[in-house]
Amino acid sequence: MPIPWNADTMSTGQADIDLQHQEWIQMFNQFERVVNEGKGIDSLRGALNFFTQYSERHFALEETRMAKFKCPAAEANRTAHTQFRKMISKLQDSVRQENPSLDQVIALQIELANWLVEHILTVDIKLRSY
Repeated sequence: MPIPWNADTMSTGQADIDLQHQEWIQMFNQFERVVNEGKGIDSLRGALNFFTQYSERHFALEETRMAKFKCPAAEANRTAHTQFRKMISKLQDSVRQENPSLDQVIALQIELANWLVEHILTVDIKLRSY
């Protein structure tokens, strides 16, 4: 199921961060379409590479912004970002070593969606105050 952008619940009040969240959600939704259409392992690898590269740029922006504002959620944000990096690295290793089954790909899709939505709704929105 695609992730809808909901400005009322997901907006951080930081236009650049919100734009990046929207881009990330859009890419996730493309990834989901690829999975649903059975496009194959190369599409999965491409999506994981995108999430890895994009997250580094995005995480740096968020962490810098939270530090600038002395946001109380800054440490929780860094911790969540570290967990995401580990999750993506583990998934990439798994994809490199084997061709995952459809069930494994769907599990990955669910894990990514849950992390992304939960992170925005519980940590990133703490920037609204600034």
